[in-house]
Amino acid sequence: MKIVKAYNSVSLVLRIVIGMVIGAALALIIPNAAETAPGIGILGTLFVGALKAIAPLLVFVLIISALAQSKEKMGKQFGTVIALYLIGTLLAALCAVVASFLFPSTLALAQEAASSAPGGIGEILQTLLNNAVSNPISAMAEANYIGVLLWAVVFGIALRDASDRTKQVLGDLSDALSTAIRWVISCAPFGILGLVFTTVSE
Repeated sequence: MKIVKAYNSVSLVLRIVIGMVIGAALALIIPNAAETAPGIGILGTLFVGALKAIAPLLVFVLIISALAQSKEKMGKQFGTVIALYLIGTLLAALCAVVASFLFPSTLALAQEAASSAPGGIGEILQTLLNNAVSNPISAMAEANYIGVLLWAVVFGIALRDASDRTKQVLGDLSDALSTAIRWVISCAPFGILGLVFTTVSE
């Protein structure tokens, strides 16, 4: 379709910026926007939900496919995935710390929440290990990436001696999920529009 081609021909960053501007403008123009036009705000909820739904499955299948098809001991692709995951986690933590200093805020916790803080490093490690060996299906459903990564590694190594047809199926499945996530990301401008609309209107 010409409309889809024209839409995809524009830079994703530009589309997201346009979505932010339109979302903010609609929230300022429409009085009581959250109540009078709830359909706009739901775009952001749908976008975030779609990302949360498909991202763990994508990581799971990509790692399994990379390890199963790798001829080396652990596979260069798997090493790249782990390195990117660790770097991304480190950068996210760094951004959170910097933002907490730039924009300090006070958070009032309920008594139950305050009493549930981990008692020490041993409890933290125990929680981490429990998350790592949790049910793989529930790990994907709850976006528990520690569990997703561990079970993906286990299944990927176990499938290294699988038939070429099985490995081809895994490759095709990873390609299909990659295409699906690209479709979801191409809808990011609408999701950002909905998120900005809800935030500004509230």
